[in-house]
Amino acid sequence: DVSKVEFENASATYKQGERSFKITAKVKPDNATNDKVTYAMAEGSNAGVTVDANGVVTVSAEAVGEYRIVASSVADPSKTAVFVLTITV
Repeated sequence: DVSKVEFENASATYKQGERSFKITAKVKPDNATNDKVTYAMAEGSNAGVTVDANGVVTVSAEAVGEYRIVASSVADPSKTAVFVLTITV
């Protein structure tokens, strides 16, 4: 059973501009039968940042502000972690 989902680094701050990078969340315990995690933008997120199911985050040139990305355990979707991305001007 999955006890929790966590990010090693749960936040990042970048200057405005196009970029993409990968975030990685892990399930705990390390020996969980299903250690798969899926990623999605938090509900109500502003446009300009997207994340795919593998955790690849794509930031558009216009993106600015705070964005939240939610990682969820595939085995137990109630177990989540939030990554906070801040884009500054």
